[in-house]
Amino acid sequence: MNKNVDIPLLLDLYGNMLSKVQRDNLDLYYNKYLSLSEISDNIGKSRQGVFESIKKAEEILYSAEQKLKFLEKFTQIRNDFSEIENILNVQNFDKAKILKITQKYKLD
Repeated sequence: MNKNVDIPLLLDLYGNMLSKVQRDNLDLYYNKYLSLSEISDNIGKSRQGVFESIKKAEEILYSAEQKLKFLEKFTQIRNDFSEIENILNVQNFDKAKILKITQKYKLD
């Protein structure tokens, strides 16, 4: 996993599982690209405290993803729709191939 890509996505998916401080620290670090020192100065906590808060929050997010797999499912859906889009861009597209992909998401 690439933390710089995955943590913002995991934060969107599971952010409500974190404390406000943890969410804010992750947002500042991964979305606003502030350094630990900058975050520390902004919130009045030690750099080490900010670091520990971020590490703990990352552990919570990765643990939630390991159990629930929402990011994995989202990625699979995004890849499937991208594949469908590519198929549709071909003049004589394969309808059967599209149906096979979409069967995974059929609601009964």
